[in-house]
Amino acid sequence: MKKITYLILLKTLLFAGFSFGQNPIPTPAFRFESDVYKFGKVQADSILSFFYTFQNTGNAPLVIADIKVECGCTQADWPDQPVAPGATDTIFVAFDTAGKWGFQKRTLEITANTLTNPTILTFKGVVEKEKLRD
Repeated sequence: MKKITYLILLKTLLFAGFSFGQNPIPTPAFRFESDVYKFGKVQADSILSFFYTFQNTGNAPLVIADIKVECGCTQADWPDQPVAPGATDTIFVAFDTAGKWGFQKRTLEITANTLTNPTILTFKGVVEKEKLRD
């Protein structure tokens, strides 16, 4: 009798394992056109703005909870609504070059409901000092 009970239990567990394998866990995922934005050379005391375009390649709605920036010179704006699977959206970034010159490299850390956190985006380039006035 115990053998039959153990066999039934084993059979149930095996079939449960197979059924879990067929139903993937709902997981959103980022796919960026590029995770590095190169702005080249710009003049100091200007505001540089650009977008990172991404697609949710997962099978569940993607929700961005927060984006951390390195300093107050960088502002980020992201979708406040979930991004559906297969849909595309953008993250807007503004970088104030006031008081900055030379090579600049900044990162954004995105916290979202994806498997890997944070997702890192980078932008870089050279800020040239203002030209001297005659």
